[in-house]
Amino acid sequence: MAYDPSTYRAGPSEQELRIRAAQRVARRRQFTGSAVVLGGLIVLNLFFYAQSHRVTWLILDAAFAATLAVRAWMTFGADRTEDADIQREVARMRQSAVLPQQAPTDWQQAVPPAAPAAASGAPTPPVPPPPPSDASNWNL
Repeated sequence: MAYDPSTYRAGPSEQELRIRAAQRVARRRQFTGSAVVLGGLIVLNLFFYAQSHRVTWLILDAAFAATLAVRAWMTFGADRTEDADIQREVARMRQSAVLPQQAPTDWQQAVPPAAPAAASGAPTPPVPPPPPSDASNWNL
């Protein structure tokens, strides 16, 4: 039976895993943005405190630091079981992904080289030999 990519359907756990991973990435990006903004405000308030020595700037710094701590906890420490669930799903998907090798289908067969065009009389350029198997792709 030939493989038809249009019939492939992602299972619900695979889709759920993708959604969870996307949500984690979104939370981390939001935290990065808020850390940049709140960190800048904290530094600015410290500068203002150094100029005026008013306690108000330190109180604002404490409020910004507390906000940043809450956001960090929500991003990285709120649900520790989520990481374990994702790792378990990844391990299960890797085990189910090991499939026996199938015979190549028609479109996977190697195409034989075309016969040189002897009728036109034009010489064909020489084909360079393939690189040795131990050659690196980075040696250009």
